[in-house]
Amino acid sequence: MRVSLIHNPTAGGGNVSRDRLIKLLRTMGYNPRYQSTKDPEFPSILDDLLDLAIAAGGDGTVTKVAVNLPESNPAIAIIPLGTANNIATDLGIIGTPEEIIQSWATASRQSFDLWTASGSWGRRLFLEGCGLGMLTLAALDMHHREISVSDPSEKLAIARHVLRKKVMECEPIAVSACLGDRVIEGHFLFLEMLNIGFVGPRLSIASKIDPTDRWLDLAYLEEEGRSALLEWLDTETTSTDIIPITFSRCQQLNLSWRKSPIRVGDDFFPETDFDNSQVPQQAEISLAPRTLTILTPKSYDN
Repeated sequence: MRVSLIHNPTAGGGNVSRDRLIKLLRTMGYNPRYQSTKDPEFPSILDDLLDLAIAAGGDGTVTKVAVNLPESNPAIAIIPLGTANNIATDLGIIGTPEEIIQSWATASRQSFDLWTASGSWGRRLFLEGCGLGMLTLAALDMHHREISVSDPSEKLAIARHVLRKKVMECEPIAVSACLGDRVIEGHFLFLEMLNIGFVGPRLSIASKIDPTDRWLDLAYLEEEGRSALLEWLDTETTSTDIIPITFSRCQQLNLSWRKSPIRVGDDFFPETDFDNSQVPQQAEISLAPRTLTILTPKSYDN
């Protein structure tokens, strides 16, 4: 089996080194080629002869691997080393690197939908989702911060604190979303387009989202839900039943909005001057023709 290991050496504070990963994989019978996501030649290691692409890092690393796979579309194995690890958590990929590598011997091969977001920035593929409003503004705030802590749990706590502040001060944004023959219009605190149930600093804002069903789940919250969202963040309960989030589903949608960047994976468009723009931003979200294959534990049930 031809295996490539793609590793973000700074993920999770850099606590899992290249040498440790290679040693673990060789102990388990794999002989990987290695490339860092920081390598200027990345993704040269992802070639058409590949059988398995191992993504060792956070959600950004998984996305970088997924969108750069060759046409042969090899399977992806995830070793979650990041802060939130939303994709891995949603797929039930939890444990130490040793435990996760051991689980591949009996793993299932799970399909996973891939989506595209197109706009003035061009075209971007995404796995997790994309969004507008307070969750995006909080993520952008974290993106620009220089955070010295390396412990993922401490970094998650900081991210949730930043999000709570955004919930308190964020103004609703005007959005129009056309879902085929339906139109959703209003002023929302956030509008999230979800392929998985986790978003941001590992927040489970929706349950039973299936990343294999070729449908995108929309979740949006109006002004009257602000206090309930704050209560939910403060209590850290897993159930979002107390928040009046509205859900809808689509396979394609056209968006128009003002006064917020759009978050597509780990990217933001635009990163600056979105408050002052008088011209509505627009985007088209659609299902990509290619489906991913990801190794998941036998216990995973979507």
